[in-house]
Amino acid sequence: MVSVREIGKGFGCLSAGIIHLFLGAVGLIIHAWTVIIAYSVKGFLAAVITLACPVISEIYWGFHIWNRSGIFFNSYTIALFIYVGLGILMWISMFVYSKLSEDNEVEHFSKYALHQGNTNSNMKKISNKIIAIFGIVTYILSVIASATDLGGNLKFPIALVLISGTLSLIFVIMATIRLWNVERILSILFLSFNIILITLSVFQEVIMPTYGSPLVILTNIVKVIRIILFIWVLIKLFKTNSRNIVVES
Repeated sequence: MVSVREIGKGFGCLSAGIIHLFLGAVGLIIHAWTVIIAYSVKGFLAAVITLACPVISEIYWGFHIWNRSGIFFNSYTIALFIYVGLGILMWISMFVYSKLSEDNEVEHFSKYALHQGNTNSNMKKISNKIIAIFGIVTYILSVIASATDLGGNLKFPIALVLISGTLSLIFVIMATIRLWNVERILSILFLSFNIILITLSVFQEVIMPTYGSPLVILTNIVKVIRIILFIWVLIKLFKTNSRNIVVES
C-alpha cells in the first residue's frame, strides 16, 4: 500500500517538474512581450537593451507601465505576478519533496538525482496518444484564444493567449522529443517551423505590416506548413508505439 509520505514525495516532485517546465516557456513569452513593449515605447535600441537584460527589464517596464497608465494591476503586471507566484509554488513543491524524501541533509542530493532520473524515465512512458490528444486540445485552445472582433481586438484576456501559447510550446517540445528517434527529420521540421512562426509573429507585432505585405504573406505560408506538419505529427503519434521509442532511446 502506498504511504502518505510516498504520495507527498511524488506530488512534490511531479508538481515541481511541471511548474519548472511551464516557467521556462512562460518566461520566454513574457520576455518577448517585454521586448515588444520596449520597441513600441522607446525604439530599437531600447528593445536590444531589454533583450539583453532579462529580469531587470521586466522590473523596469513593469514600473514604467504602472507609472504611465496609473493602473497597477494591468495585463503585464498580472502576468509578472503569476510568473513569480508559480516560481514560489515550485520552490514550495521542491521543499515538500526534499523534506519527505530524505532522512538527512547529506543524502538529499544523491536521492534527488536518482529520483529525477526515475521521473524522466516515467515521462517517457506517457502514451503517444495522450500527447497527441494534448496537442489537439492545445490547438483548439489557441484558436479560441486568438479570436478577434471586427476591430481586430482580442475577445479574450491576454492571459488566455499566454496560457494557450505556453501549452502549445510544451506540446511542441514533448512531440519533438518523443518522435526524435523514429522520425528525426519530422521532429526537426516541426520544431524549426514553430520557431520560425513565433519569430515572424513577434516581428509582425513590432513592425505592424500592412495587409498583403511580404512579411504577412510569408507568415501565412509558414502557418500553412506548420499546420501540415502538426497533422503529420499527430498521425505519427497515434500510429507509433511509445514502448518502442523508450527501448530505442
